[in-house]
Amino acid sequence: MVDRLDWMDDESKKGAYGKITNFQVNVAYPDLIMDDKALNDY
Repeated sequence: MVDRLDWMDDESKKGAYGKITNFQVNVAYPDLIMDDKALNDY
């Protein structure tokens, strides 16, 4: 997809690919989500 961006120069595309390949997803949730009783009481 980045390859098709004509407004982005080659150096910027390399930087974008670097960010994409190092992208890390972080998902957080409260501790009570693992406690059925606490979750039901909520």
